[in-house]
Amino acid sequence: MRLGSASWSLLLAGAACLSLASRARGAEPDAASATRAADATEAARAHFKTGVKLYQDANFAGALAEFEAAYELKPGPGSLQNVALCQKALFRYGEAADTLTRLLARHGTELSEAERSAAKKARDELEALVGSVTLALVPANAEVTLDGRSLSVADRAGTLRLNVGEHALVVSAPGYASATRSLAVASGQKDVVVSVELAPTAAFLDVRSGDARASIAIDGKPVAFGHVLAPVTPHEVHLVQIYEDGVAPFEARVTAELGQTVAVNGQPGTSGAPPSSSPSTLAVNAPPPAPPPKPAAGWFAAGSASMLATGSTPFRFDLTGARSSAWGLGARGGYRLRPAVAVAGLAEFDVLKVRHACDEYAGELAPSPVLCGDPNEIVADYLVRSLRFAPAVELMTTDPRLRAIGAIGLGAVWHQIRLGLEQKAGVDPFLLLEIGVGANSKHVLFELTAEALVDGTRRMIDGRDLGPAASVHERAFDRSNGSLAFVGINLRAGYSAWSP
Repeated sequence: MRLGSASWSLLLAGAACLSLASRARGAEPDAASATRAADATEAARAHFKTGVKLYQDANFAGALAEFEAAYELKPGPGSLQNVALCQKALFRYGEAADTLTRLLARHGTELSEAERSAAKKARDELEALVGSVTLALVPANAEVTLDGRSLSVADRAGTLRLNVGEHALVVSAPGYASATRSLAVASGQKDVVVSVELAPTAAFLDVRSGDARASIAIDGKPVAFGHVLAPVTPHEVHLVQIYEDGVAPFEARVTAELGQTVAVNGQPGTSGAPPSSSPSTLAVNAPPPAPPPKPAAGWFAAGSASMLATGSTPFRFDLTGARSSAWGLGARGGYRLRPAVAVAGLAEFDVLKVRHACDEYAGELAPSPVLCGDPNEIVADYLVRSLRFAPAVELMTTDPRLRAIGAIGLGAVWHQIRLGLEQKAGVDPFLLLEIGVGANSKHVLFELTAEALVDGTRRMIDGRDLGPAASVHERAFDRSNGSLAFVGINLRAGYSAWSP
């Protein structure tokens, strides 16, 4: 589609502008008005000339701004016609059609018959490159952005005229997940309905008061006067307060499911619930008293990682020059019965690895006894694996955000010792003691504790044969009275049903 050639259109517009300027000078107004008119004409001519240069350089966006400025200063058909040409060059067909409609309505008498006919034909061709859509939104008050431009309430409710091609539509609303759509508009499409239903991520409270001056607070935070539709966390108890200065507040505690809207109607001075403070302490713009804290209770689960250390050694090993490492991975879950007490179950896998431990007993049995610390001391490597299961009781301070914790557990441990080519395993009891701190960031749970683990070892290995003629056996961990003890740090992270 062409409205004549581009150069012809621009020259024609320039002639129109000069003609209007001549008619303006012939009107002989008073001196002040004449001066202002002359200044406006000169400024309009400067913008017009700059627009011509930018158009010839294919800088259509810059040219559009210059022609619009020229028309604002000195309305005339030439500037408006060139505005339409720039809009078409920018593929803004609907706007170009509207501009030509405005040209015919405002300046039709200033155009020749041929120019009017060309403008009508160009407008009709441009209209064929425009489609129309209407939006069906859930919720109806959702915010809409189309091709990066925010739509007004009137635009969202009416018919949208869109150029042919792809358009990006973004729909969002508080308490809902945002949705993005790609709209493909073809020529000739009219009144196509585009439906977008957002998925709720919250519950909603529709709080109304008969007095538009009444303040509304939810969970201790002032949010509006008179009426509000507010998203809230689902499945939790929320405190709604409606209050005015000098009147006992209306209070109600409400729970809503995901996506559900619960209506709360109240008036200051009526009894939705017993007031939480005296009327004199409440003002229209003052926050209401904070609601009582929700009890910190419910299910929790976390993964754990431990760094451990031990001084316990099997048989008659000396660890003076040995290298050792111990670590553990596990999981823990349970139920917080009340803010200060929880019960939990834990499962944990631990590994103790020792290299180059001195074997005192093997040194004594050597043909020439060898002591630990000698250059030719007899060394051995061993590995202990442990798998633990236990119930535990946790005691803690009651703050839902940051708290001190302590725990005690008693359970069973399967452990295996591997010494050279020999390995023995067994199940024994073990004791867990912990003390540390815990914290919550909403429903995310963190805990850091110092822990002590004391394992029995009687069933892990019966003893050690001291030679063909010997009848003396040693317990695996004889130096710790038949136990294997660890101390270390345990870090846990997971989920809790409660939040601060």
